[in-house]
Amino acid sequence: MNDVVIVGAGPAGIAAGIYLKRAGFEPLVFEKEDIGGLLLNANFVENYPGFPEGIGGEDLAGLFKKQLSRLGIEVKRKEVIKISPQKGLFKLITDDDEIISQAVIMATGTTPKSIDIQGQTPLIGRKLFYEIKNIPPPKKGDIVMIIGGGDAAFDYALNIAKDVERVDIIYRSEKDKCLALLRERVKDRSNIHVHPTTKPLTVREEKEHVIVKCESQGKEIVFPSDYVLIACGRRPNLKVLSEDMVRDLSIGENGGTNIPGLFIAGDVKRGRYRQTGIAVGDGILCAMSVVDYLMGDERK
Repeated sequence: MNDVVIVGAGPAGIAAGIYLKRAGFEPLVFEKEDIGGLLLNANFVENYPGFPEGIGGEDLAGLFKKQLSRLGIEVKRKEVIKISPQKGLFKLITDDDEIISQAVIMATGTTPKSIDIQGQTPLIGRKLFYEIKNIPPPKKGDIVMIIGGGDAAFDYALNIAKDVERVDIIYRSEKDKCLALLRERVKDRSNIHVHPTTKPLTVREEKEHVIVKCESQGKEIVFPSDYVLIACGRRPNLKVLSEDMVRDLSIGENGGTNIPGLFIAGDVKRGRYRQTGIAVGDGILCAMSVVDYLMGDERK
């Protein structure tokens, strides 16, 4: 029997684990990938307090990881496949085990939205990616195409541009949807090229390259690239819950839900408001609520 299980070790899950440990609990933390969540995708974090000069996303994730280690909080590298209520408790099924817990914090983050582009299926994971962290180490002569016109697309471009020959950003609308600061920084990079009103139609592999056929203002344009990165939004990662639970789910301000003992923190509940500071605050708030839940009499 576990007091509390945390699913996800991004900023929200990490902050929740730290608070719970200091409150006298031993949180069990599961993370199927590397510790840090979307911080591992971030080029540079400038709006998280305490780092006046800014800090790289991977560097900040590394500091979080050190803090977990110092406090003796173990993060188990396992995927939680399903969470289901069981007579006032929760059963969590992982890829090789079943765990029972009194409370659960879901800090499962988001997953990328896929786009409909002909020919992508055989290229996914080899030449076409939905997460920047999954792209193979870039080489100086590489050309990378990024599909998307938001903050993530422009941030990814800045992240990649320092290591490759050229980055092309394409998006369908006339105007991008990114921060002015990111737009200006992209303009200052001579090897980043922005292509608005450009709709991707098909992708195909040709020898070692990916050929992306697009339409722009009624004309066909073909872009050669070594890798394609798609950054067209993200959706909450709720796949560990049943369809019925997701359909009826309601989340309170403290992260508590209509299912007693189930709490949700971070990007998974924040929509487009994905910021490290918000996720950390959510994680702490959820952990405080979990302590109240475990010490209280709600289940009697």
